[in-house]
Amino acid sequence: EVGLLARAREDLRAAAAVASWPALQRCTYERSLGLPPHPEHGAHIATEFRLSDEAIAAIEHHHDRTSSTTLPGKVAWLAERVAGVFEAGDVLRNREEAMAAASDCGLPAERITHILEALPDQVAAAATALARDIGPQPDLESLTTDARQNLVKLNMEYERVVRRLEQVIQEKEDLARKLADANAELSKLAGTDSLTELSNRRAFDDALRRDMARAQRYGEPISVLLMDIDHFKSFNDSFGHTTGDAVLASFARSISNCCGDQCYAARFGGEEFAVVLQARDAQDLARQAATVRFYVSEQVINYEDLQLKITASGGLARMVADEPISAIYERADEGLYQSKKAGRNRGFWLSDIGWQPFPTIAAEPQLLSELNDAAPESTSTTVADAGPTGKQRAVSEVSTATPSRAVAPAITAPVPASADDAAHPATIAEGNVAANPKPSVAPAAAAPASTAPHERAEILDLQSFLGRLDGFMQQLRNAELPATGVMLQALGLSQAENGQAASSWEHAVSLVQRNLRGIDVVCLYQTYTLCIFMPGCSLDAAIDRGSKLQANLRTAQEQWPGEVCPQRFAIALAGVGDTEDSARFRNRLEGALEEGVDASVNELVVHTGEACHFQQV
Repeated sequence: EVGLLARAREDLRAAAAVASWPALQRCTYERSLGLPPHPEHGAHIATEFRLSDEAIAAIEHHHDRTSSTTLPGKVAWLAERVAGVFEAGDVLRNREEAMAAASDCGLPAERITHILEALPDQVAAAATALARDIGPQPDLESLTTDARQNLVKLNMEYERVVRRLEQVIQEKEDLARKLADANAELSKLAGTDSLTELSNRRAFDDALRRDMARAQRYGEPISVLLMDIDHFKSFNDSFGHTTGDAVLASFARSISNCCGDQCYAARFGGEEFAVVLQARDAQDLARQAATVRFYVSEQVINYEDLQLKITASGGLARMVADEPISAIYERADEGLYQSKKAGRNRGFWLSDIGWQPFPTIAAEPQLLSELNDAAPESTSTTVADAGPTGKQRAVSEVSTATPSRAVAPAITAPVPASADDAAHPATIAEGNVAANPKPSVAPAAAAPASTAPHERAEILDLQSFLGRLDGFMQQLRNAELPATGVMLQALGLSQAENGQAASSWEHAVSLVQRNLRGIDVVCLYQTYTLCIFMPGCSLDAAIDRGSKLQANLRTAQEQWPGEVCPQRFAIALAGVGDTEDSARFRNRLEGALEEGVDASVNELVVHTGEACHFQQV
């Protein structure tokens, strides 16, 4: 049916938001929805309903209402515009056209007459209701301004989101890069010996497997050189583990300096080091191994006022096709055994005719790269050397120091050794420090480190101590080693009778001496006061040693000999600063000791560089 307003009212209400807009605004809105402009839409529908040209023209230019997108709305929209035509006055002609249209639609003439007569009033009522429902509408300028502002806000929000997204992406990339760097560092640390900074045993095994596989493909001879520092255990026991660590680190640096990029070196374990060598033939491998062993054995390690000359024994084994790496290790270790058996400070390699000493190196120590560039001819020389049992044994690699090497004359420092090692003590080169008439506990030119394990080191006088302190401190800085000073004062003896006080003080000094290492330097600093210089000892380690010393002295007071016993012992500690001189260092120690006089029996005073604090023990 034509139906009209009753069924279209809800659709007209839905279209009320745009029904009263100006024509330009409504057309813009319709285009934004993808709809045809309502004048064209209305004219098309009017044509379908066979309205007159006048009605169609009226619809095309009628802009105070708009249509809904539903079919009933379109019908109502058309009826509303037809009503406008009737209101124009030409009712009779349009009635006839409407009758004709109704006849085509199969509607009774009476019904269409009734509808057409009632249509103007119903349209007017609907328009009034719509105007009341929709209220005032914003103009196009306000809508455009709001839309522009919303668009600006939207763009700003979009840019903010994009910037945040870029930031998140950058953070993610940075995190991934840091993670990759951390993984690489962890991988490096996992394959690096922390003390010597050479590769460790696991990394060396992996590198050797790769090198062996490549050597088999290209037919290049490859070998493993094992080196062991001679008498290291005895040296370590005499000089202390801190000094031993310094020797290991210096020995590793010598290997790196000699080898460079020519070969792969690692700390094999303990005082053993391993090097992978590659060369044209077996003789060249032996020559390279002899060069490396000779180079590291000719280096002088400066520590305190000692110049320590450490030698090494070596064993060289060549790769055999398709064998496991354990086999080449066993043969190299056998060569090491042959070297030690022959008297140490030499090397042996397994030739086609059996174990042979390394070729003789009778010149200045060379870097391996220099050796490979020069490729001199070398021969193996054997000399007779009587061992401790009087038997003759083979000795090779006889080195002759040339006048250009300003190496100080060497003295030997007795170290605890086995009977087999008795004839081969560790070698120490004298430093340029005036020797004391008597041996001191300091590692000086007078062989202080030669103090036997149960022999008490002498207490230096203050002048001798101060004359050496600056040199000690500078040598430790050069070696990048820590050092700590300790001052100890026996309280309460100054009030006692001189003889009794002296006897009590002598006993206290003997107790302190029992707690010293062979390389510690001690002097009588003031009356009833000792100053101890501990090279290679960090402040934390010194605090631990001071705590044990304090505890030992407290225990000894319970059975103190004689009639006079110190009331207690004040102990102060200070680490050596990176740049300070000996005077400032002593001033800090003295200040800490003054504070220590007021400390309790269970406290040490520690000067941290800026101030003193009391350390509970």
